[in-house]
Amino acid sequence: MYASFIFWGAYFIFIGIGLAKAISTEVPNMEAYHILNSGLIFALALDFVIRFPFQKTPTQEVKPYLLLPVKRSRILDFLLLRHGLSSFNLIWLFLFVPFAALTVFPLWNIRSSHLQHRHLVTDGFQRILVSALPYAD
Repeated sequence: MYASFIFWGAYFIFIGIGLAKAISTEVPNMEAYHILNSGLIFALALDFVIRFPFQKTPTQEVKPYLLLPVKRSRILDFLLLRHGLSSFNLIWLFLFVPFAALTVFPLWNIRSSHLQHRHLVTDGFQRILVSALPYAD
């Protein structure tokens, strides 16, 4: 179970990195995230079509738990957490976080040392102002 999770996680991280590199080399006059955003609606539609037969509806999920002596809010919290950590959501996480790390972060001059600090200030979402920070070069 864990080995397959690690395999598929590494596979989607590799796809995210490869996608960022491939788009930036094949279309050098546009940003890679613009290309990805133009086709994202089709990917989300495909995701919906794939999820539809595999996931139960919320009413099917809640019915067995309503007979237990547990508050409804606790049941709903549990079900929301379980669906939030489902494999369908983790696929998008493993795919887009490496893609964003390679395409979006360099545009904002974010380095790994800056991500560890919470003193980042954005200027109109265009660039990161780090000149006032003591660790800026």
